[in-house]
Amino acid sequence: MCDKPITCDKPGNPVGRPKKTVEERLKTHPVDLNMVKAMYAFGLTDTQVAEVIGVNQDTINRWKKDAEFLRALKDGKEISDDNVVKALYLRATGYDHPEEKVFIDKGKVIRVDTVKHYPPDSTSLIWWTKNRKALDWKDKREVEHSGSLDIVNLIKDYEEEKSDSRLGSVN
Repeated sequence: MCDKPITCDKPGNPVGRPKKTVEERLKTHPVDLNMVKAMYAFGLTDTQVAEVIGVNQDTINRWKKDAEFLRALKDGKEISDDNVVKALYLRATGYDHPEEKVFIDKGKVIRVDTVKHYPPDSTSLIWWTKNRKALDWKDKREVEHSGSLDIVNLIKDYEEEKSDSRLGSVN
């Protein structure tokens, strides 16, 4: 029980230092939100971002309550996700890109500009269709059955047929 009324707000609960809001904490540990956005755009995880900034991952989770920090995080992740979707699409459909080939002929370096072709990749096609056309390309289909099944009579009929066939083979 608390015996010092000056330091207690309720019996048994000493008053401590007032809690800071997320905004106040961000002011004491300033963070460049453009840098946060860029780190997430490059695909860094919360743990990696926390390490770069020099804080604990729990701090990152608390900062997510701040609208500006959360917007920078989401904008960065959206850029990263868009890049992955674009790369997956290109692998699924196939693509070409310029390439320079280097040859050595009789000690002389020869550089030739070419176009490299990547054919469509079936695994990427599967991923794309399963995620973009999920209803049409599911591995597992759900089928709804109607009606009833009288399992007892089915078993009796089976046993009768089985005994009839045995009797027929004896004759």
